[in-house]
Amino acid sequence: LRRSDLSRSRDVLQQRAWLSLTYHAVGRSGEVQFLEFSDTIYDPFFHTAVPLWMEPKTLQKYSQIMVHTKYSHGSYLADVYHSLGSFWSVEDGLYRSDSNASSSTTSGFYFPQLHSLRSDRVSTSKITSSIRSSIEEKNLAKKYSGKSLRKGSST
Repeated sequence: LRRSDLSRSRDVLQQRAWLSLTYHAVGRSGEVQFLEFSDTIYDPFFHTAVPLWMEPKTLQKYSQIMVHTKYSHGSYLADVYHSLGSFWSVEDGLYRSDSNASSSTTSGFYFPQLHSLRSDRVSTSKITSSIRSSIEEKNLAKKYSGKSLRKGSST
C-alpha cells in the first residue's frame, strides 16, 4: 500500500495481512475472514504455523502451511509472518476487550472485524477496495480485484 494511504487508513496493516494470507493460500478473497486461532497448529518438522483454510462454498477446510518468504519470494512485504506481526503489534490486532473476549463469537478469529461482516461478499469488496486504493492510476486500478490475488498467486 502507498505511504499516502497510511494517513487515510487506520487498518492498513490489517489490509496487508488480508492480502498476503489470501495470496499465499491461493484462496478466494473472502475466505481470509474464516481463519481461526483454534484451527491453527504448529508443525515442528517445517517450523511453521498451519491454519485450516475454509472454503465457504464447499464448507471444506484444508491445511495451509504458512511459509516464511525467505523460502519463497524473498521480500518481507509479502511475508505472512511479518504482515500478521505488524498488524497484531502496531494496530492492536490481538486486542480483545474483556467484555468481548468471553462472549463474542468473533474473538477467536484472526480478523474479528472482517469476520463480523458475516458475508464473504462484503469482505471480498473490502479486499478489492484495498487493492484498488493502492494503485495510483485509476484506469489500471479498475482491472484488479480480489480475484486478481488468486490468479496472480497461482501463475
